[in-house]
Amino acid sequence: MDDLRKQFVFSDIIKPTLYEGIEYGTDGAIRWFPLGKRKTIVLDPALQFGTPVISGTGVPTDTIYASYMAEGRDQDMVARIFDLTPKMVTDAVDFEERLAA
Repeated sequence: MDDLRKQFVFSDIIKPTLYEGIEYGTDGAIRWFPLGKRKTIVLDPALQFGTPVISGTGVPTDTIYASYMAEGRDQDMVARIFDLTPKMVTDAVDFEERLAA
């Protein structure tokens, strides 16, 4: 973050995702991992019309987030409901909270 202007610096946000987050096929970019490939969130036009989902499941991140925010639910309970790992739930919640910020 640029402390003088209180703005995010372009290279801090965009550059890492361009190098680490885009997966290419023979015809160009095919999917994007907005938090990097070590995270489980993917945007793929072939899955849910490009809606952010948990990689390998097709479960939208906003659905996981809404379930997590429901009263009395924790990470483990949401993971069991959607047959996910706790890390997948954490990644989805982190992603959705970043969108809201």
